[in-house]
Amino acid sequence: MALQRPSLRTSEPLVYPPGSTDGPPMCPTTPFLIFMRGLTGAIEDAPQTFEPVIAEAQTAAIGTTAFPTDGDLSAGVYRVSWAAKVVTVAGVSSDFQVTIAWTWKAITQSWVGTLRNGNLTTTYDLSSVPLLYCDAATPITYAVAYTSNPAAAMAYDFFATLERLGAQ
Repeated sequence: MALQRPSLRTSEPLVYPPGSTDGPPMCPTTPFLIFMRGLTGAIEDAPQTFEPVIAEAQTAAIGTTAFPTDGDLSAGVYRVSWAAKVVTVAGVSSDFQVTIAWTWKAITQSWVGTLRNGNLTTTYDLSSVPLLYCDAATPITYAVAYTSNPAAAMAYDFFATLERLGAQ
């Protein structure tokens, strides 16, 4: 269902003027109240984005880490998106790979991104888990596998977002 955006004609008064027979003076008009109710519903139905993950100039793997949600992880549909890019090449070779994990009906699920092994500053991964369903109070996690030859020479940036699209 598309997000419904309520509208209000600009010629419509927001409050009943003094002496109005349509409603009490200086109280919100019926069209304005309908507009506000629709606006509130549209805001409640909009995707909720949690605090983004920002990890710059990483020279090691990122172990399994829960997305920051402030404990507000209800059951529902979520989307995870990320961008990762080599910012410093290794002398010989390097690669990285993103993994996203979550729990669906008490069974751990995972999405393993593409292995990126170009060892160039043009090596990147822009991707997302299209949609996932997550149980309540179970973390959605990310991890980045990393190899570099020589060790710790390659550096990469990793940015990720978690969005709640709908609660159960």
